[in-house]
Amino acid sequence: MKRKGMKTICCLYVLLFLTSGFKEVLSSDVPEVYVSVEKRILPQREDINGPRGTALMPTVVITKAEIERLPVDSIADLLSVMGFDVQSRGDGGVQSDISGRGSTFEQTRVLIDGTEIRDPQTGHHKSDFPVSVVDIERIEIYRGLSGGTVNIVTRTPAGRGMSVGLSAGDYGTYRTAINLSAGGVGNTGAIFNRRDVQTSAQRLHAAGDNRNQTAIRDESNPLTGYLTVSRDKSDGYPVESPVGTPRGYRYDFDIINLFSKITRNNNVNLSLGYTDKVFGAYDFYTPGRNFPSRESTKTYFAKLDASGRTSPFRADMSFRRHHDTFVLIENKPSVYTNVHTNNSSGGNVVFSPRNLPGTDFGIEPFYDDIESTGTKGGLGRHNVFRCNVWAAWEIKYSDADNSTGGVSPDAGVYPVVFNSFKVVFRGGYNNFNFNTNTIFLPELYADFKLAGSSRMHFYSARSYRLPSFTELYYEDLVNKGDTNLRPEVLWNHGAGWEYNFRQSGGLKSPAETRTISHGAGKLPGVGVNLFVRDEVDVLDWVESPAGSRKYVAMNIGGLRRQGFEVFVDFHFFRFEYCRTDNLLGDNYELSAKNSKYALRNPVNYVSATMLYDLPFGFRYGLTGVYKERQQEKGYAVYSLKLSRKVHGFEIGAKVENLLDERYEEIPGVVQPGRWTEFSISYNF
Repeated sequence: MKRKGMKTICCLYVLLFLTSGFKEVLSSDVPEVYVSVEKRILPQREDINGPRGTALMPTVVITKAEIERLPVDSIADLLSVMGFDVQSRGDGGVQSDISGRGSTFEQTRVLIDGTEIRDPQTGHHKSDFPVSVVDIERIEIYRGLSGGTVNIVTRTPAGRGMSVGLSAGDYGTYRTAINLSAGGVGNTGAIFNRRDVQTSAQRLHAAGDNRNQTAIRDESNPLTGYLTVSRDKSDGYPVESPVGTPRGYRYDFDIINLFSKITRNNNVNLSLGYTDKVFGAYDFYTPGRNFPSRESTKTYFAKLDASGRTSPFRADMSFRRHHDTFVLIENKPSVYTNVHTNNSSGGNVVFSPRNLPGTDFGIEPFYDDIESTGTKGGLGRHNVFRCNVWAAWEIKYSDADNSTGGVSPDAGVYPVVFNSFKVVFRGGYNNFNFNTNTIFLPELYADFKLAGSSRMHFYSARSYRLPSFTELYYEDLVNKGDTNLRPEVLWNHGAGWEYNFRQSGGLKSPAETRTISHGAGKLPGVGVNLFVRDEVDVLDWVESPAGSRKYVAMNIGGLRRQGFEVFVDFHFFRFEYCRTDNLLGDNYELSAKNSKYALRNPVNYVSATMLYDLPFGFRYGLTGVYKERQQEKGYAVYSLKLSRKVHGFEIGAKVENLLDERYEEIPGVVQPGRWTEFSISYNF
């Protein structure tokens, strides 16, 4: 199966090369047009790479240029410095639980180009991303819906060429990556019609803004594509007890990733991905039991989306298969071995009637199934069908066309200017656990400009989550599921204030959200966000009875999570602090001591990034993360990357866990100490 998946992607890519002819032709009657990426002129309703049917706006965006300078090797590493609590098992991105603002990893949504990555077996495998870091154009974070939404926007093919990267470091680690591109010049993934592009370019040219510009591909060469092949392999760091005693095992890993994207006129996009992981999993799911486990996973991903520049319809469909083999005791597989294969398919059709500006209608059907066998019978064979129907209505005002008749709020006459309002009505249907039910999920978002260079926003949204197949049917020596679990329902409310230090270009529009961009052109600012989340029928694994080290899945009652975020964002430095408190309901059957996931969120979370240019062409990226969980000691982890470009080459050195901090993200899984790697890459 592994070889078959690789051959399929390679054959498609060879076909792309033959049909494109390696041409880079621009129309003779239309000059090459540039649009500023920093200004983010992204049509909110027309960007197929964003989440559909949501009223929320992205709150943090990190771009490809920034990613290249940060000391990270995996998407999980990136998210850990973007305000998410990433609880990693091992290193190299082998497996990570991603959550934010006190949520659990099951509640966090992960999307690729707007398509949700679902794993009906367990949320642990949401981090089996079918893309690598080099495939990313940007990452968008949407706060406020459940545990937050991560949207990974893959880059659009950008002309023919090739790039090669190689790195090596401690613990016998090496990483290789090669990227091949064919076709015309690419853009950043948004859909523009020709008139919009020309108008935007003329406006930016008149303003003298030539920063961070990217060419918009012309339709004279409609077919473009690229293929990325990467491999990360390591002998792994040694497994130790909490007091530092070696156990004779290592957290080794071997990860192969293939990703290809083929685009026609930027209206039709085909994405294919494959990931193969093999890794040591000592006590990954059995904290403190000392089981030398081993796990291997394979992920297959395909997505096709299409839209017309004049058509009111947009549509996409996707398929994901995940195969997981887990051996509890590596040298005694007969004791306990499980093999799980699940399939997730879905689609989305959006209709935007021309006679109703700002209005969208959509339908989203999903089907998930699993076939699982094992020593104790596995999870069995199960399936679930869901279908969401939604309608969205949005009112937006620009500075030149708002309720003040075009008067800027800076004039002091109108201290508050209504900027945008969006509401989404979503109805969900699901056939779950032999029962059918419907649920109503409204969302509301409002944005206001205040006097000066500040703004406020408010939101309220309802969401729900079905139990995973693991929570329902899993059983081993330490964990046991429950077939009578109920879906959990969440209400999310929040408000935020932001002040942008004034520069040329004025206030940012709602689409121009804060980034961790570092350098000229970014509007620095400060802000604060408040959030409250009320949860009903919270799902968790609970140690029962207390002290037994055996966990049972259950609905543990009601829970309110509330807190605030404070951020400071300057040209070369970004700082964020998040405080989250858990308020237990009257019927809550849990304490922090015997909760496996629900109450392990950081009470205090701090992240900071700094990107700076040094003399002689050197650049450095520094990241720091501090976490303090309930009834656990806090810890801080710093990482550093130093790089320099020389004649097409980029040479770098990276040190993770710079101060050699000893800590655990998952109880019983000690994280690696200081880890040094050296890298070199070349663009042809």
